[in-house]
Amino acid sequence: MHQKEINLSLKRYKLEKNGIELFKGFNSKDKNKLNIYLVKKLFEIIGVEKKYNIDTYHKWFKYENINHEKLMGASNRHFYPPNDIKNIFLSKKKPFYKKLSKLIGNYKLYDEGLGWLSFRLIRTHKFKDGYPLSKKIWGPGKKVYSTIFNINNVDKYNSVGLVINSHKKKYPKKLDLSSKFCKSEFRFSGNKKKIKIDRFKLYKNDCLIFHPNLLHCEEADIRSTKTRFSVEIRFKKIEK
Repeated sequence: MHQKEINLSLKRYKLEKNGIELFKGFNSKDKNKLNIYLVKKLFEIIGVEKKYNIDTYHKWFKYENINHEKLMGASNRHFYPPNDIKNIFLSKKKPFYKKLSKLIGNYKLYDEGLGWLSFRLIRTHKFKDGYPLSKKIWGPGKKVYSTIFNINNVDKYNSVGLVINSHKKKYPKKLDLSSKFCKSEFRFSGNKKKIKIDRFKLYKNDCLIFHPNLLHCEEADIRSTKTRFSVEIRFKKIEK
């Protein structure tokens, strides 16, 4: 399927109606600048000099003796970018700010004190990196809107899993105190066989925003073959 066809399949969804929406958040120059900055930052955190292919991180991280769980700790994943990167998101002249303002109105960055920009490094399905089905509203963030975009070019099988229109429905939930993920965040406890999880390939300048009440997951599909390096920014509406 061609890029245009993929994007058209996403463009039919609207944030308030369906719980997700696609928008073009960057011009090519700014996205290239973002990619260079974030790849450099990732390898600085990883602590290896050789610039491996991030797509195959799940194959070489053991060779480099990388403690993945420690690497993905909150203090590593969240950070405050320098002003030139910050302006790509927050300057009123940039596409990201303009599009986001149209979608959710007045907003403020959501920051738990570790940094408002964060990344994810989700390996293939067998590593069980991403958290299971949940809603932002079930966790500490409550009414946060999440916006995600990819740094490397991965297929849709390692994208965020989304349950379209689920922001309008109620689902059974429970706390999993044995989980390696946030133990204070509720997870879906119903029958997963009755849930349809959609995944979409995001291209270079694509951003995907989803509703705080949308059922979603970070865990990869069983057909995933590449590691996903993506970025998340969270916002809260400023209520009138």
